[in-house]
Parts: sequence; structure tokens; C-alpha cells
Amino acid sequence: MGLIRSEYHEVPGPHKGNWRRELFRVFEGRFCFPLGVGIHCGGATNFTITEGETRSLELAFTASVPVPGSPGVNISKGVEYTHTFTQQIGPWEVGKCDSMYPVLCFDSAEVRIYRSRRPIRRYELSAFTERFDPRGNRGWADKNLVPNDPECDECHDQKMPTIIDTTRTRASEVFPLITVLHPIALLPIAPSNGYRDDPQAAAQETAETIAQLLGSDDAESSTGSTAGITRSDGAVIWLTGSPNPSVPNLALLPSGLSSLPRQILTFDQGLVPVVAVGAATEAARCELTILVQTPGEDDLRDFVREEAAVHSAEGITAVWYEADFAELPGDSSGIVQLELYDVNNHPIAYPVRESFVIDPLSLARVSEGV
Repeated sequence: MGLIRSEYHEVPGPHKGNWRRELFRVFEGRFCFPLGVGIHCGGATNFTITEGETRSLELAFTASVPVPGSPGVNISKGVEYTHTFTQQIGPWEVGKCDSMYPVLCFDSAEVRIYRSRRPIRRYELSAFTERFDPRGNRGWADKNLVPNDPECDECHDQKMPTIIDTTRTRASEVFPLITVLHPIALLPIAPSNGYRDDPQAAAQETAETIAQLLGSDDAESSTGSTAGITRSDGAVIWLTGSPNPSVPNLALLPSGLSSLPRQILTFDQGLVPVVAVGAATEAARCELTILVQTPGEDDLRDFVREEAAVHSAEGITAVWYEADFAELPGDSSGIVQLELYDVNNHPIAYPVRESFVIDPLSLARVSEGV
């Protein structure tokens, strides 16, 4: 018997969609979250997860999704979740010539992938959404222990058999319905003619749109639900619960299409939206700072120091500002910083500080893989 891994199949379409988004692909079966990177040729150790320990887990699952509005561009990403364990798992002994690849698996679970193109003022947000539904099933832990691993050349005993131990343990965990939104680009669909949108109305529309894209089509899961949104570098900003004062609490939405292949926040030249989304807060205002460095310059310089519009609705906080990068040459770079404050002018959670580049990458160049 081999290692326990995800084992699923794709449900044939077409799938029922709605006005908010298109249900693009559906998968059903067993889905397994690796409990870390595993232990290869252990060297007499053990594996333990303690009760109350929090770990960031990523589902061993990927699916290629064409980017709406971007022919020739595909993305592939697994479902992530930050989980706090309700019980101890292990200790599981790992001998000096053993390997272990522990997993937490859910039988008869489902993954849905949605894609969408939604207008926000004079722009259009392209995005896809992943949803993991355990369907009320508890996740069971498995050691995936490989005793006397043949890949451990220095200690493997060729006279002894290698029988993989995939016995289910009694440890089990409950996961909620997990929804993660992956923004791709926020591109103009109408000329600005030199005018900026009403920033407060735009912030409100952004919050409402994000809430709709994260909303469930079905009845609420019996195990609850959680939702997040990814930054350009792939990190997930969770939108449920209170903001963590030690980690960023907002995700800046990519404006340029090249954010996807470059894994960094990009802005096109011209008047572009600087938009961030996070969990609902009591924010009364937001201070925006943009520092830039053009090719040939040695230091960052002030470009924008203003207040951005902020609005909280339906569990979402959205920040909106339109910056004019028309005079900056391509390949200029910089930093965007956002700080939220409450009505008493006290800072809320952790300030967001993210690098960016100015990149007038056209759709044609993205399609060509440049």
C-alpha cells in the first residue's frame, strides 16, 4: 500500500452558476492537508502537534484556472487554511531510518472553483474563488510512516521489508467551510477623462462586491465558515475574527495584469486604483503613504501622503484611493503603506506596507508570457 494522499475526481459540467460568479470546476473525493513538510530519514525523533497549536496548512490539491479577461494566462493554487488544533496529535516515533509524511484527510469532501468579472465603478475586478467544503465530515490524521525507508541509503536494511504504516489514528479535527478569493487585476473599462471616482462610494461598492464574491450559494455549514483574500505574493489575509495586531490586516488588490506572473503588486501607468480589503473594523479613517523610486534614483521619495476613503460593510473593510502614476517611467518601484485609525485616532491592528512596481504590461505581452 502506498502513502495516503488526496484522491478525488472532477464532476462533469456544466455547473449551475449565478449572477455573482461562474461555477467553473467541481471536485469530489478525499482531500488531504499535509501536516508540515514531513520527516525524511528521521534519525530517532518524533512528530507531535500539541493541543491549541496553530499551523498554516495547504491542501495537496491544485487546479489550473484561466484568468478572466486574460487569454493564455493560467493559475494553479492549493487551498490554504490556518487551523488551531483542538487535541494533541502524536507523539509518533520516527526511527533513524524511517520517514513520515503525516496528513489530515477529509473523505467525501468537495472543492469548488469559481471565476468572476465584476465591475467596480469604472473598473472591472477579475478574480477566482476556491471553496473547500468538508460536508460535515471530520478530518482524520494519518502517520504515513515509512519504516526502513529505501531512500535512506546510509542506514536502509535491505534484508528487512518496508511496509508503509497508513493506519488511521483516533485523532480527528473539524474544519469549517473555507473560501479564499484570489484577485487577479482591477483594470479600467471606461476612460477617466481626468476625473476621479467618488472615493467613498467606490470604497462602499468594493466592500459590497467582495462580500458578494465570498458569499455562499448554499445553506450555512454546520461547522461554520471562514473566508480570506490573497495578496499578490500569495499570502492569505483572513477576513473573519478580530484583526491580529501582529500581522497585516489588509490585502492590496493588484491593478496591473503582471501581478500574477511576477508575484508582486503592480500598477499600470496612468490613473489607477489603490484598493485594499480586510476584515470589518471600526476604522474611521485611513492614512495612505506612497513612496517611489524611479530608475536611476538611489532613494525613495514621497509621492502621496493623503487620507484614503474607508468603508466597512457586510464583514468587509475596503480602502479606496486613485493615484496618478502617468508621469512615472516603467519599472519604477515603491512602497504603499496603509494605516487605519478609529474615531479616537488610535491605530487599528497592523499597518500594511507592501512593495510595488510600475509596469505598463499589456494584455498582449501577458498572453505571450513575457
